[in-house]
Amino acid sequence: MAIPIVSVDYAAILVASIVGIIISFIWFGPVFGKTWMKVMKVSAKDMAKGKKNMPKNMVGYFIALLVMNFALAHMLAYAGASTVAEALMGGFWLWLGFVATVLFAGWLWEKTPTKMFLINAFNYFVVLLVSSAIIVSM
Repeated sequence: MAIPIVSVDYAAILVASIVGIIISFIWFGPVFGKTWMKVMKVSAKDMAKGKKNMPKNMVGYFIALLVMNFALAHMLAYAGASTVAEALMGGFWLWLGFVATVLFAGWLWEKTPTKMFLINAFNYFVVLLVSSAIIVSM
């Protein structure tokens, strides 16, 4: 059986990736920034030193979001998701089956702090759901 060729909307992938950056900026800034700093044992002084790496890190994360949303668009197309409800369901199952499980393994084996696991897992949960909705809506 051949894998079907599907088309994806590159503009939707770009928009979903930009929105994902914004969500994560808010998530790791005003929403959970102080908690993240405490769990990671990062001081305000450390953050100030790390700002020089911020542009490089943001570009890298944006590229990662582009790849993730490109794969997400394909998976939603393969699944035949055409409504926001179907896309949200697809995004949920992809998050649960791939993102949450990989982060959970890090929590188990690498002894990632539970709060860090939860902050990261639910950031990706929100990003994947919003990205899923954008991808099928455009």
